[in-house]
Amino acid sequence: MIANGNLPRAIFAASDQLAIGAIRALKESSIAVPGTVAIIGCDDIEACNYTTPLLTTIKQNKDKIGRLAALMLYDLINNQSGTSSFSVEPELIIRESCGAD
Repeated sequence: MIANGNLPRAIFAASDQLAIGAIRALKESSIAVPGTVAIIGCDDIEACNYTTPLLTTIKQNKDKIGRLAALMLYDLINNQSGTSSFSVEPELIIRESCGAD
């Protein structure tokens, strides 16, 4: 995409590590982030606080997800009719890579 100049307006990476790699590749090609391409990751790893620009990300409550998954497994092991699914709301952490100041 960089070589042929066919850049998207935004990139949503499956992980923060991939998003950080995208920021680096774009900056090495003198493509402005977020000026030309906005980038968002997923995970909210500690490195998000040290990238330039700071990485916007989706934070998931991994502790809550783990507790609920353990409860579901416990119910299954004990042949109890428990919850078959659950939903945990993610949190959008807005930083500079999407144009926030």
